Amino acid sequence: MKKWTNLRSGNDLVAFWQEYRNETEKGRVILGVAFLEELTEELLMKCLITDNKTQCQLERLHLRNKIQMCFFAGLISKKEKEDLLTIANIRNLYAHRTDLDSKELKNNLDSLSSLKVLKQKKPFLFKQELNEVDVAIYFAYVRLFSRIAKGHAYEMPKDTY
Repeated sequence: MKKWTNLRSGNDLVAFWQEYRNETEKGRVILGVAFLEELTEELLMKCLITDNKTQCQLERLHLRNKIQMCFFAGLISKKEKEDLLTIANIRNLYAHRTDLDSKELKNNLDSLSSLKVLKQKKPFLFKQELNEVDVAIYFAYVRLFSRIAKGHAYEMPKDTY
């Protein structure tokens, strides 16, 4: 998989989403979550003392640890942390199982607070060619990218979408 080196570049984002759309459902989940992982790294690098050693150590962490660090540093809300951890679970379901348990996937999707809100406020998203997992990944991407673009942490204690 290509390492997305300039997450703010319009060209890089367009290339990513074009590649994403051409993937299978399983490929989209794995690629989408890999992209979210890179966003969590970039977000952490904005608030940590950054040198090559720190960056190498960050890259070696598991996604779940990066998500927890973002939360502990006040960079994401509790709901965002929970949704990102659930999305990581969904990725593991797709990546490590040949017989995807639809009940387990549905339970994970049902626990995503972002999907609950989006289904109420933006139901048109679910009538497109995207499935619920695609929408959850895209929404998580928008939230993380907005934190990076703002260059500052999540404003605690506000914890809403």
